[in-house]
Amino acid sequence: MRKSKVVDWEKLSVAEYYSEMITPMKNNEQYIMSKLDRNAKSATDGKKGGGMGEAVSQTEKIRGWEDHMWDNEELCKRLKTNPGHGLTNDQLAASRE
Repeated sequence: MRKSKVVDWEKLSVAEYYSEMITPMKNNEQYIMSKLDRNAKSATDGKKGGGMGEAVSQTEKIRGWEDHMWDNEELCKRLKTNPGHGLTNDQLAASRE
């Protein structure tokens, strides 16, 4: 069993926080994608649509997600923010709508 790393989240900068959150995903991405492939294959073997096959098909859209792969600079650019100041009040209000 793997021992979990203890992280003091309150002491991390935005970049460090992002890195701590994203690193495990990047490390496990190959495993996750191969598992999705196996599930997709087993769900469609001998079946025509519906049920598990349809669910797996919908989860394939996850492969198009890229935001978890962006470095801090790209993330800030796309969110129109910066690690020093965060979101503006207007951006925060818009995100809650």
